Amino acid sequence: MAKILLVDDRAMNRRFLKTLLEAFKHQTIEAADGEEALRIVRDTKPDLVISDIVMPKMDGFDLAKRINVDPDLKHIVVIFYTATYRQAGLKRFANECGVKYVIAKPSEPQVILDVVAKALGETSAAPSVAAPRVRPTNQLDASYLETVTDLTAVAMRLTTMVELGIDLTLERELRPLLRKLVHATQDIVNAPYVGVGVLSDDGLTFDHFETIGIDSEIIETGRAWPVSGSAAVKAVLAGDVVHQVGLKDAGAVGLPQSHPPVECIIMAPVRTLDAIAGWLYLARRPGEKPFGEEDVRVASKLALILASTYENARLYEEIQLHAEEMRDQIGRREKAEHALRASEAALHESMKMEALGHLTGGVAHDFNNMLAVVRTNAEDLIEDLKDTPHYDQAEMILHAATRGAETVAQLMAFSRKQELMPKTIDLNARLDPFARLLRRAIPENISIEIIKDGNLSPITVDPGRLENAILNLAINARDATPGSGTITIRTQAATLSLVDVDGRDGMEAGPHVMISVADTGTGMTPEIIKRVFEPFFTTKEVGKGTGLGLSMVFGFAKQCGGDVRIESEPGHGTTMTIVLPLVARDIRNDSKPVKTAATPAKPSATPARSGPTIAGKILVVEDDDLVRQSVTAKLKRLGLSVTTAISARDAIATLERSADFDLVMSDVIMPGDMSGADLIREMAVRWPTIRPLLTSGYTENNLLGKIKMPPSVRLLSKPYSNADLATAIRETMGKSIATR
Repeated sequence: MAKILLVDDRAMNRRFLKTLLEAFKHQTIEAADGEEALRIVRDTKPDLVISDIVMPKMDGFDLAKRINVDPDLKHIVVIFYTATYRQAGLKRFANECGVKYVIAKPSEPQVILDVVAKALGETSAAPSVAAPRVRPTNQLDASYLETVTDLTAVAMRLTTMVELGIDLTLERELRPLLRKLVHATQDIVNAPYVGVGVLSDDGLTFDHFETIGIDSEIIETGRAWPVSGSAAVKAVLAGDVVHQVGLKDAGAVGLPQSHPPVECIIMAPVRTLDAIAGWLYLARRPGEKPFGEEDVRVASKLALILASTYENARLYEEIQLHAEEMRDQIGRREKAEHALRASEAALHESMKMEALGHLTGGVAHDFNNMLAVVRTNAEDLIEDLKDTPHYDQAEMILHAATRGAETVAQLMAFSRKQELMPKTIDLNARLDPFARLLRRAIPENISIEIIKDGNLSPITVDPGRLENAILNLAINARDATPGSGTITIRTQAATLSLVDVDGRDGMEAGPHVMISVADTGTGMTPEIIKRVFEPFFTTKEVGKGTGLGLSMVFGFAKQCGGDVRIESEPGHGTTMTIVLPLVARDIRNDSKPVKTAATPAKPSATPARSGPTIAGKILVVEDDDLVRQSVTAKLKRLGLSVTTAISARDAIATLERSADFDLVMSDVIMPGDMSGADLIREMAVRWPTIRPLLTSGYTENNLLGKIKMPPSVRLLSKPYSNADLATAIRETMGKSIATR
């Protein structure tokens, strides 16, 4: 007969196989693990190897692979003899190792002998013989074989159930857990039909049902099985194990009529801590051996294992759901905290820029008062010092005053206090002529590319201020692009949501226009980006920039209810985007365009003549001593008779003493409880024939937010020239008053 190597880490398993095989004249050799077995195979070249799979040092899979790849050993047939219950996966792995035969623990002795005979028939070392019938040689052998077979079966069941319990404990999902259980139960109890169901919350149907041994059509039906009211089902729901033999109707125990015929069934309740969660059933066909009491005990134990693991899986699922909720809450909180930090940073930045705006606006107002004195007196000196050595000095003073006025105008732009003259324009149509003008300021080694959005809507904005803003961005792009490069000016329509404008001071959701200027230059660091809009901040060399260009762009965009966005990275260029609403905010808040007379867009450094003298009496109301003295002198040079007052109340007292004036020229912002605007309204009631003229270091657009200006009253913005002053006096005195 054959020489057979028995490989198993359990001595009892080897003893059972040794007794069985040697009873039929086979020679056996034993090994306790894969490493020992491989040495024996190489030394003795057995005809057959029967090996367990799960073993220390080297498992059965590795042993079979090594035998199969060795040219001297590959003819040796390997049989797996295992309690591993996942048959489908096991057979696949066995095939990959070159193993064709798998015997499940426990198996009947005749099954083992049949497989051994079949395997030996494939070897060249042993003749092909039919499997012998199990006929022990004497009564002692028969008794021993029967005892060993029974004990081995029990041990294998216990081992498999322990392994199953461990495996199920590691399973967290219900469907795979049920599938593993039915496969293991079929292996352990040798039942053709096995099913396990988990009841729904209402107990009327099964939420989950898993079966084995039944056609897929019936499986689909089984997943929706209603819970019947049969006596067997009631008993299981009461916690009893049902064992019935001689069944005629599957429906009597709650199975659907489409279920294959069964004659014997075990139904074991799956009892959790607080309820019957479902049940496990095992069934055999008509004519098959009925289940015994040991099968009932095994089914009960398997149901207990399922109950425990099901409870664990359910608790794990609840924990996972709770953990997911916690993660979501933490995520939402972190997102909210991030948004809060971003909002706080944006608010801080907005407050900083607003504070700078108020500061620069106030400084600009005071400077305008001083520049009004310097400018008008410089013009007088130029006129008086012609053909004298001091003429050039007077011109230098006027040029300095003009440059100061330009700087103040830039500060007013940053503080959102510049005059806006809005018009509805087609921005795309204006870009081409603007690009031709821009070409003169950009060297030829830098190309200019214009990209227009064909869906751009008309926009109501001050076109001159907008073009000046784009020019400032283009000049900065030029200065940031050493050598050759490209400046791209792009228009784009956009609809901003509430999320888009969140944290953007003064912006509102809705349709907007974006004008971006991108360069391929050096880019900016995050530290520079944070300060780039601050007045007088510049990275250029001394004399190459004032640090007010981008401040003007920022102030213009904010004054219109928009924003400026920056995308930049060192070495990868910069993109600056002006975002504007279709209708500027200042236009929406005031239906009438702002009109400011005698306020040139850019102060001139060349004095204009004041023209012929003017006859008349004028009351000058000004709280600043220098301005009051200077304007008094200018008016007297024009031929006017001048009386002064230092406040609105002082002016009213003067008028009450004598109202013999042709015109009252008053500053708007003055100390006390009355402004210049209040004075003009009082005059309209009490002295309607006297003509009014207002002056201020603020623009009318800014004053509208602070003081209610009387309608149709002219405002002369400081610093004005002598010619501007003379023109305003002449035109105002030539008008009738209507200041109500």
